[in-house]
Amino acid sequence: MHEWVKQQVTFLRALVGCSVMRWHGIEMALRDAGPDGLPNWRDPTISFLQLCRADLILTDGRSASIIAYQNDDRWGLHRVDGLPPSRLPTDEPDCIFRSRLLGELPAGDIRGVSVILNDGDIAEVRLKVEGQEVRLWAGEVYEENDGSLRVAAMDESVLVEVDGWHPETP
Repeated sequence: MHEWVKQQVTFLRALVGCSVMRWHGIEMALRDAGPDGLPNWRDPTISFLQLCRADLILTDGRSASIIAYQNDDRWGLHRVDGLPPSRLPTDEPDCIFRSRLLGELPAGDIRGVSVILNDGDIAEVRLKVEGQEVRLWAGEVYEENDGSLRVAAMDESVLVEVDGWHPETP
């Protein structure tokens, strides 16, 4: 394992004991256009959110972002603190990105962090937050020619689910 990946594993595990006040994210649509011609954010075959980044806003005022990194033709996840707000044009109705609070993700104390590696890259991070497991992993949803969706692991997005299910908007 590369030294940088070792440092990132330690940095991610250091989230234990922190408290999440709220989550914010840059969500990426599953399809460029749904039946209404606008980006499609949900599909019953997909059990997670697809994000460009997941920001944990901590109760001590810090922010910790989990984003993807590229290692040749593979991707993994890492933590970066204090990122500035995104400059993506997320307010346009036809934009495949949207910036939003992720109220469906649990807030509270982080009581455990598991980091899963795949061939030396960080494939997955699991956070235990107030009795719920938030799973974040590197991957991407691709729309096939027939309209179906395919999930690729170790790709450039951050995929997020809670307790093995799609986090539902409250």
